[in-house]
Amino acid sequence: MMKRCHKDVRNVASVSKIKMCSACGACVALCPNNSISFKKSSLGRLHAVVGSTCVDCGLCLKVCPSITTDKNSEDYFNLEKKDIVVAKATDANILINGQSGGTVTAILAYLLRTKKIEAAFLCRSDVNGDGRPFVVSDESQL
Repeated sequence: MMKRCHKDVRNVASVSKIKMCSACGACVALCPNNSISFKKSSLGRLHAVVGSTCVDCGLCLKVCPSITTDKNSEDYFNLEKKDIVVAKATDANILINGQSGGTVTAILAYLLRTKKIEAAFLCRSDVNGDGRPFVVSDESQL
């Protein structure tokens, strides 16, 4: 397993650099300086971009699901996976409109409908193709 240096990790730019950004939007929503935005790669994948107004406060790293909470860990980025699951939504509307088969959208719809969660952070492309975070609290908002 390749070890990744974590001494210089100060913001989510490092997560994007190794292509582990899930574009969940949590970092954008929490950034006190509005320094983080999402851009589309040449393949159409959204990833976090950190602007010059970033003060390296680290709040974005605290909410990033792609890294461990143990900042002293040798494996700072939580890359070791035990299982890989492939799935797609069974709801035709979600399958057609959701990203990568709509699995996450289908799961969120179920969790919101059954009141297992109150809300979720998501990221949606705007007219320029850049990602914008938003919060959904009802299945109809997906």
